[in-house]
Amino acid sequence: MSNSEHSFSTADIDQNLQQIKALLEQEELDHAELLALVNIRDKLVLEQLNQLDDEQKQLFGKAELATNQLLQSQAQSLYEQTEKQLAKLVRNRKVIKKYK
Repeated sequence: MSNSEHSFSTADIDQNLQQIKALLEQEELDHAELLALVNIRDKLVLEQLNQLDDEQKQLFGKAELATNQLLQSQAQSLYEQTEKQLAKLVRNRKVIKKYK
C-alpha cells in the first residue's frame, strides 16, 4: 500500500494510518482491533475537518477519500480471502463427515 499521508494530515492521523496498515498486513486479522482503529480514525478525521476552512476541507476530504479507498480495497481483499478459506473449510468438513 502506498504512503497516503498528505499536507493536511496530522501526526495522530498518520500514526493511526500506519497502525491500520500494519494490522491489515498481519497473518491473522484482529477484527476488534481494526474496528477500534477505524473508529479512532473517524474521530481524528472529524476533529481535523473542524479545524480547516472550506477550501482546506475540500482538499483534505479528497486526500482522505483516496486513503480510505486504499484501505477499503485491502480490507475487501482480506474479506474475500477469508470467505474462500471458509468455503474450503466447509467443503472439507462435509467430506470428513461423509467418511465417518
